Amino acid sequence: MKRKGFVLDVVANNIPYRPNFQTGWGNACLIRGPGCAVLFDTGGDGDSLLQNLEEVGISPSGIKYVVVSHEHDDHTGGLWAFLQANRKALVFAPASFSQAFRSRVRAAGARLVSVKGPGRICEGVYSTGEMRGRKWEQSLALRTAQGLVILTGCAHPGIANIVERCVRVLKDKPHLALGGFHLKDVPGSEIDGVIARLRKTGLDRVAPNHCTGASASRRIRAAWGEGFIETGCGASLTIAGASPPITAIRIPVPDHAL
Repeated sequence: MKRKGFVLDVVANNIPYRPNFQTGWGNACLIRGPGCAVLFDTGGDGDSLLQNLEEVGISPSGIKYVVVSHEHDDHTGGLWAFLQANRKALVFAPASFSQAFRSRVRAAGARLVSVKGPGRICEGVYSTGEMRGRKWEQSLALRTAQGLVILTGCAHPGIANIVERCVRVLKDKPHLALGGFHLKDVPGSEIDGVIARLRKTGLDRVAPNHCTGASASRRIRAAWGEGFIETGCGASLTIAGASPPITAIRIPVPDHAL
């Protein structure tokens, strides 16, 4: 039987892509896969997020899981409007998040999962666990027939470190990295070093946006050529063929205590 793949919709971003979507500084991606709908980050503005979700044809009540990458307002700001519309969502946040954030999630009536190590969110969707950088942050990896699709919020721990960790933990090749790469203030020589590390992993395609920066994006485009994908607010990507669940290694299932 052919397995369904994933549809990824960028529903918050500061880079415009489709004119009917509301842009603003931040990042959020809706993941629709074979087992669940997951909202990865929530952008900085709740009204814009909800409008953009409406544009892709899904209501907040149709999203079971929310995964927040790191505790910056441009990734958490839309959460509160979302939770007003869906109090039953399960929110996955790094264990390092502040008590104020945790209290606010619980006050909204939602359930909170503290993420430490790598773990499974739902079928085919895995967290890297929190990784240390300028800010503690988690990223996501989707298992597909093409390889791992890696989603980042800002990649504060380093985009190359994140991709390498996904490969190491999930024991699969990387296919696509999508999201903020946080290279906007990085010197060109360092960007070239990051590109070299990413190329070494065998990463097929790249879709940088948000905080990647124009200079870094140009260098990444030159390195990947046709493997570079333009994305921004309203972009939609279809990834065919989700891979079967992992059996060779143990990845915990969500139990409110990853």
